[in-house]
Order: sequence, then structure tokens, then C-alpha cells
Amino acid sequence: MYKFTDLNINHFSGRKLEEISIGEYNLLFQFGVENFINVFGEWKIFNEDGSVLDSGNAEEPDSSSKVQSLLQSKFESYSISNPEELHIKFSNGLVLVIYDNDPDYECCAISPDIYV
Repeated sequence: MYKFTDLNINHFSGRKLEEISIGEYNLLFQFGVENFINVFGEWKIFNEDGSVLDSGNAEEPDSSSKVQSLLQSKFESYSISNPEELHIKFSNGLVLVIYDNDPDYECCAISPDIYV
């Protein structure tokens, strides 16, 4: 909805992903007590070779999800390849991509007080 332009989430660097929670309409990535990324829309996880390990939409949870592969990995870096994609690289080599592809709804909330 708001796109990832000018996003600064450097405060996540080096933080370990401690918890992943699946809600009715969201997927929550918790990096300690105060740092989280709450996804409301489409996401994908890519292997180091660029192949898709897992994908989904927070509104349609999948019990065969491999999203737990990110647990205990550290947030290494992030990039914005275009205003509709946030790429987050983890220390285990996996990359989480969050898509802002719905013009009517927010795709995620990021602590503190960032809504996309």
C-alpha cells in the first residue's frame, strides 16, 4: 500500500529471529521483545541458489510451511530491489521477500511504528 521506498530497518541487523507466529491473518517474525515484522500479505523464502523454499500469503496459512527454517538465524541485511519488494537476508543464507502488491491494504508492520 505505501511501498518500501525510504525504509530504514538497520536496527534489525545482527538480531536473531527468536519466534515465528502464525495468526488468522498474519505471520509474525519476532526478533527479541521489541523488534518484529508482522506480515499481512504475500511472502516467499528463497534458498541461496535462488530457488523458492517456501511461499505463502498470511491470509491463507499452509500447514506444510517451511517458514520455520528461518528460526534462530540472524538478520544479516536487507535490500529493496523495487518499491514493492523487501528482501531480508539471514545468516543461514535464506532470503525472505515481502511483497507490497495490494494497493488497498498494508502488507506488513515493522517495529517501531512502520506500516507498509
